[in-house]
Amino acid sequence: MVRDACILAASALLISCAACQAQPAKDTAPATAAAGGEMAPAYLGLRAMALSPELDAVRVAESGAPVQVALMELGTDEGVATIAAFEDGSTSIYYSSGGGIIGAGSHEPVRRAAAAFRQRAEASAGAFTPVGPTGPFPLPKPDRVRFYLRTAAGTRTAEVELEALVSDTHPLHRLFVAGMEVITAVRTHTPQP
Repeated sequence: MVRDACILAASALLISCAACQAQPAKDTAPATAAAGGEMAPAYLGLRAMALSPELDAVRVAESGAPVQVALMELGTDEGVATIAAFEDGSTSIYYSSGGGIIGAGSHEPVRRAAAAFRQRAEASAGAFTPVGPTGPFPLPKPDRVRFYLRTAAGTRTAEVELEALVSDTHPLHRLFVAGMEVITAVRTHTPQP
């Protein structure tokens, strides 16, 4: 049951990502993604800010939050969809084509789902590998999911095949489900692009 729900939710997000990709980006110098398609500079900029250890360093230090940001990225042949959940409740979905939903965390159900996702990411940190402060921060390949977890101690990452994550025996399954719940909350409580 959970497996089917996860596959349906992932499919809906990937279809949204493909639909956004079909709309040409207005940027003049896109980069090519590991997942395929072209990366809009706006997407790359938002993603780089989310992964930057300097992002709101003072505010984050004052909050004492163990997880500053948790990202889940879904790779397709057309591009990537990135779900970003920040410690202050800010939550967004970025599409590599340049579209997305920014500021979804202003809705309480989204904030709750994002907080649960960050908590699950913290609990799953042992399954991640460390990344240097300046990367590299690779994008996921098609049909794969990449997670990033940024804390005061540094950034960690893990990449897994989508099919493996829907199995409740995978160590990152519960993190994936929590990420899919963020997507569901965003899609339910915010206007769609």
